[in-house]
Amino acid sequence: MPGQGFFSCCTIHLHGILIYFNSEHALPKTVDSTEQFLFYKTPETWQQDIKHDYFALNPPDAPVVVYQDRPVYITDVDAEEQYSDYRYLNYQALGPFMQRYFSPSSVIATTVQELLEKYALDPSNTCVLFFRGNDKVTEVTLPTYDQFIQEGRRRLKEDPQLRFLVQSDETEFLNAMREAFPDNHVIFYDEIRHMPKNNETTVDKIHRYQNAIMSKYYLAITFIMSMCKYVVCSTGNCSMWIMLFRGSADGLTQFCYDTCTKIATTPQLPSAVHCTPKKPAADSPDPPDPVPPTPTETPSETETPTGTLTVAHTADFFTCATLLLERILDYVNTYHTFPTCIQTADLFTWYKMQRHSPQDIRTEYFLDPEPATATTTATDHRIQLTDKPVEPSCVQYKYLNYPEVAPLVKRYFSPSRIIQSIVSELKEKYDVDPTKTCVLFHRGHDTLPGTSHLTYHHYIQTAQSLLRTTPDLRFWVQSDETEFLTAMKEAFPTQHVIFSDEIRHMPRNPQTSVDKRFFSQNYVMSKYFLAIVHIASECRYVVCGSDHSSLWMALFRGHADGITQFNYRLKD
Repeated sequence: MPGQGFFSCCTIHLHGILIYFNSEHALPKTVDSTEQFLFYKTPETWQQDIKHDYFALNPPDAPVVVYQDRPVYITDVDAEEQYSDYRYLNYQALGPFMQRYFSPSSVIATTVQELLEKYALDPSNTCVLFFRGNDKVTEVTLPTYDQFIQEGRRRLKEDPQLRFLVQSDETEFLNAMREAFPDNHVIFYDEIRHMPKNNETTVDKIHRYQNAIMSKYYLAITFIMSMCKYVVCSTGNCSMWIMLFRGSADGLTQFCYDTCTKIATTPQLPSAVHCTPKKPAADSPDPPDPVPPTPTETPSETETPTGTLTVAHTADFFTCATLLLERILDYVNTYHTFPTCIQTADLFTWYKMQRHSPQDIRTEYFLDPEPATATTTATDHRIQLTDKPVEPSCVQYKYLNYPEVAPLVKRYFSPSRIIQSIVSELKEKYDVDPTKTCVLFHRGHDTLPGTSHLTYHHYIQTAQSLLRTTPDLRFWVQSDETEFLTAMKEAFPTQHVIFSDEIRHMPRNPQTSVDKRFFSQNYVMSKYFLAIVHIASECRYVVCGSDHSSLWMALFRGHADGITQFNYRLKD
């Protein structure tokens, strides 16, 4: 069986190894898990074994495992392991298997360290309150929130300096624990997914295209939970793996499978070495900062006639995309040919899982173009995004040179397969018919300086005018500003759609942006936002401001028909 949820897959994986070991009295030479972790693959990794994205391959300190004349099982208790009493897991016998096959990969170990530093978390002074909710209720009797609160208060009475690490996929649980322990709780809000209680589904199914990255955060969080002084948990695979990583039941309070009876053990810090992240060496690059750096004033690029174009810049996603397009145009205009190789490892750095990673992530967003040769002819005259003397994002978009720029946009900025998949998923999920849709797009907060103040009323007036000529029009509202979303919902209560699950927004703040405020979510949410911009470009009407995101709606659209634009700097 491949398993379904991440830790269900881990349990099946460990089962298979133990079955082989007990039968052959030796470890398998290879363990193929290509058919596992399917929820957590992307179209690019669908045929790959992704286990070692999560767990180290041949960890150097892995012990030799020798058969000791008796079979090894996860537990000797007559119950399915995840529903068993975790005091009776075979921690000692399983330890060598855990170290060899389930030590964290370098990416996971680094993420563990980042989270500990970001949230100033000391595991030796922390109690975990872990509740796996939603559709888990169809498998087990779940404890009440009050049982967690009572146990937390008991632990706090014994240890007044204790902090609580609250972890759940159920929004109501997070809120209840936050209210119960208002001054001493920690929630990894930037790195977790949660939703209102729903007995029929899970966050992995609702937010399928976030799984590849968010599962890595969740595994890192599970390692952190295993390191904490106390663990208060319900019953299931996730809870069992906290304990397997922990290597003992010390400090455990478990609410059991059938009756939610509390089982508590005496506290003792875990000693399992495999779940302790290695700190970077003194000469290693620093871990990613929790907030992005200030955008560079002058982007750097290297253009050579050998065919390689290198572009580096630090800024938001579509600013980087605009810069890349401009540098490609510069190369084509200089050498009258396409670059044979484009290197962007130092571009889109805000959107990497680890900002200092040398990986070039451009092809996660855009298809890699067909290789150009040194003899490929581009054009014999100069091409510019616009002939107007204005920064491209602020020009009136009818003045963009669509016929000449469109082939380059298609060549270098066509959506990758994963972006194409997200586009299809969103259209189906929200029943979006682009031919009957008007986009109301507002980029707020720290948008480009120098643009005049634009009230929400401008959007409402324009939309009402369009509605008079096209009565069956539907309004798709997209913004990073909470107040804008609210105003459009009130103006068009029965005719709006908002991609609530796939966007980030916050109350108006001219000093920052969602990319900076929720920096650790950028890797995932940037893919949703690119897909959203592609869908917006297909819609019948676009009502927008003047910024890089709006510019790319126009570029992907390939023309300015149906666009109503505010705040452009060059008047007719």
